[in-house]
Amino acid sequence: MPVARDSARILGTQVASAAFGAGYFLLLTRWFSPNDMAGLAVFGLVTGLAQIASNLGLGDTCIKKVPELRASGKGAEARGLMRTALAARVIASVAAAAVVWLAAEPLARLFFKMDGFAGLLRVAAAGALAASVLEAQQHLLWSLQRFDVFSRVMLVTNIPVRLVALAGFAWGGIHGYLMGVGAGQIALSAWLARVLGPEM
Repeated sequence: MPVARDSARILGTQVASAAFGAGYFLLLTRWFSPNDMAGLAVFGLVTGLAQIASNLGLGDTCIKKVPELRASGKGAEARGLMRTALAARVIASVAAAAVVWLAAEPLARLFFKMDGFAGLLRVAAAGALAASVLEAQQHLLWSLQRFDVFSRVMLVTNIPVRLVALAGFAWGGIHGYLMGVGAGQIALSAWLARVLGPEM
């Protein structure tokens, strides 16, 4: 049955990602210095805040409404809703990232009470932008019930992108790590744009 197959695929992806993530975190605690871990926390904070600020609720609306519209023969309306949701998410994400980028110096002093975090905040802002757009695209995959592609995206996000990030760390420390995360997400987002294109 398609539903059972899709559910099993997503569950398998989640289990594999969780197992890899546990080992990955243990590796980070051995490789990363306390300052590196602080930089990783900065990235997580900025990414989370950017996603909250740019969500606007449109992703959940698409997940609920797009299948209904497509089932009732309103394909054009469904595509319009998806385009609106994606465009709004991109604009809001760019705005949120720009605020963090421009205010990196005072934000670093306000939240972290120490020098050296402004540059990390800027790198984190760029990465948060990529992560937010990627999340919006995943909402669209769910809306279109493309669970096969969704499970692959989850797997790539949790394993290959993290491996690219580790290569970035070996090259440029925590800045390189965050750049590696961002580069992996941008590449994945570009591929998803091609997958979603015919549906939009």
